[in-house]
Amino acid sequence: MVQIEHLEFIRISKGFVNKPFEVTNAWVEYQKVRGSNVLFFVDSKEQPQILSWAKIKKVKFIGEVLEIQGPIYKETVSTKQLFKFLNALKDLPFKGVFLNLSTVYNVEFEVACRKAQFKRPIGQSSTNLTIVVDTSEFSPDRNWRRNVKSANEENFKFEVKQDASINDCEVIEKLHVENSKIKKLSYTLVSSQIKSLTEQDNIYVCFLYKNETPIAARIISIEESISYDVFASNSLESRNNGATQFFMQSIFDYLKSIEIYKFDFSRIPLGRKGAKGVYEFKNATRGQVIQYNGEWVFFKNKKLRHLYYLYNAIINKKDFY
Repeated sequence: MVQIEHLEFIRISKGFVNKPFEVTNAWVEYQKVRGSNVLFFVDSKEQPQILSWAKIKKVKFIGEVLEIQGPIYKETVSTKQLFKFLNALKDLPFKGVFLNLSTVYNVEFEVACRKAQFKRPIGQSSTNLTIVVDTSEFSPDRNWRRNVKSANEENFKFEVKQDASINDCEVIEKLHVENSKIKKLSYTLVSSQIKSLTEQDNIYVCFLYKNETPIAARIISIEESISYDVFASNSLESRNNGATQFFMQSIFDYLKSIEIYKFDFSRIPLGRKGAKGVYEFKNATRGQVIQYNGEWVFFKNKKLRHLYYLYNAIINKKDFY
């Protein structure tokens, strides 16, 4: 494993296709503007097979850990290569290493993780499940179709922008504030930070208007043949008259028109308290439920794995999956 510079990461990443948005330069730039200290890693500069970047994170009671984005890897990579890469991450001067992969589950990757002494966390902070929609043959359930039929009677308008203005980003921030109150979200969106994200080539912003007023926004990434959900900001108004179903179906139609035939909802909160409605909405698309490689952790002191769980359970009061 080799540590590389940011520009090298950008260059090498172009050799990997259909990257999850978390492992694109867009997400790197977004995290940097939010104040994150970042590092970049590749297995080999000459023949790269494995790539990742990481945030240095300070965890109370534990110290500095490395939060890995990825790794992503090519289909030709061997279990041995994955093991060597993961094993090298352990030698870095951090108390622990966290992985949370948004790549389709691969048993060879699990074998490599376990050989490198990574373990599943005690209490998962995010789900390993997602839904992938086939935009070329979209066939939702009856309730979805009924909602879209109702929406067609309203004065809704759909728009896609590749380079959102600061005013657009302020609209997204405002909608997110309303969305946060409805769903009790723990994260915030700041217009200036969102602007740095939307300036990247693979990021698109979708808006839904009613009577020329924006009532919902969605930020998506578009790769070679798949699109990933990044952020959603929905007003209370967008929960009525089939607006959200109309909005998502418009996104699917747009993706199909540019020959992008897969849309990944980027995880479904199945089993989480208060998130049943979100799962049912996404599941109504009749997309395919798939499993990610998901979360893995390594701590140099084995007791820290248990301490980290107690910290999240008692101090952060996390609702685990």
